Amino acid sequence: CSDNTKLGLPPKDGVAPSEPKVLSIRNTNGGAVIHYQVPADEDLLCVSASYVINDKVYETKVSPFIDSVKVEGFGTQGQYIVNLKSVDKSRNESASVEVSISPEKAPIELIYESLDVKAAFGGISITWDNLTESNIIVGVSYKDSIGEWNNLENFYSSTKEGKGVVRNLDATPKEFSVVIRDRW
Repeated sequence: CSDNTKLGLPPKDGVAPSEPKVLSIRNTNGGAVIHYQVPADEDLLCVSASYVINDKVYETKVSPFIDSVKVEGFGTQGQYIVNLKSVDKSRNESASVEVSISPEKAPIELIYESLDVKAAFGGISITWDNLTESNIIVGVSYKDSIGEWNNLENFYSSTKEGKGVVRNLDATPKEFSVVIRDRW
């Protein structure tokens, strides 16, 4: 007990860390990776990136030992603004650095373009290409006799070449719907 080691959080200060310096931007499918120079602040807690998609604000925080942040979830191509800032252990925030990104075509759009639905024995067979290996759900529904859509099967996948088969359906004509979803 004679050790004078201090426990707990360091005392709070009112000094904001310096802002991250953006070095490069690599646009990806549905997002971007922003590389920056980590601020040389002794009590740096994280670097935060905030952005808006469909009027909803998203925030991604990364460790001070990482020199890049990945922002994702952009469903359409275009120009988007990402605000980067540094946060220290006293919760002081640096000035915001505005970065413009231009995400490429979203992974679900690429998957949709490769989607192939065929009749199979007692049901349907669905194949798709997922070159980005994104986590997706391929949902299959059918329309019943009163016009209601009923879920038949969900296929969860992140493989490059996906396949799903719905079987054991009666031999009457049916109208099917296939929906591709991601976590956004």
